[in-house]
Amino acid sequence: MKKISMIMFVMLISMAVLTGCEGEAENVDNNAVSEVVSESISETSEDISSEEAEEEFAEEISEETVEEVDYSAEAVMALCDELSQKYQYDDPEYIKSLVIAANLDYITDEDLEIILSTYGYTMEDLAVAYEEGISSAIVAYKRTYTYMSGAVDVEFNDEVDYANRILFQDVMLNSNDKELAAQFDEYAIVHDGEGDNDFIVEEPLTSCENLLSSVAYSFRRGVVDNVYKDYIQ
Repeated sequence: MKKISMIMFVMLISMAVLTGCEGEAENVDNNAVSEVVSESISETSEDISSEEAEEEFAEEISEETVEEVDYSAEAVMALCDELSQKYQYDDPEYIKSLVIAANLDYITDEDLEIILSTYGYTMEDLAVAYEEGISSAIVAYKRTYTYMSGAVDVEFNDEVDYANRILFQDVMLNSNDKELAAQFDEYAIVHDGEGDNDFIVEEPLTSCENLLSSVAYSFRRGVVDNVYKDYIQ
């Protein structure tokens, strides 16, 4: 009996030990699986967060780069009024011809008709206003250049000081056109005598290029190149 009891006792202990080992193994396996799952979830969350952050950043950049400009008849005429008050040495009709010419690419036919009918203009009228205005600007440009070159016998006052004349960047509604016009204004204001040639384009592609090329040619040659000539033929 004692031998049987001892054998049973040893068997029970062995089973207990084996059960405990299996439990520990299962715990180890479970812990390892939990760690892998946790790491996977963490990495997935980080990936999702990174993707969301990139998408949000892309959306912000997209929103910043999308230019929303009002090219309506009301916006064009409002700019004409604003610039007419700002530049007292340029004729208001000339300023209107500049603003319309500069933004013709963006003005719809319907809005152009509203502008022309409101002002009582035809394209031919705008051509005349432009020619008279640019002729006055040429005089101011040449007179200022001569005066700044050291001439003492030239009549010079605020009216013929080119620094008081309209900046062509101001007539542009589109920001890219405004940047290009600002480069022209920089050349024109310092009267370097050569920079204007860079803006003379034989076949301008945009209304902005068309205007700047016309002005540059007129300033450089002293002879009016009418920006509206292609619209009234």
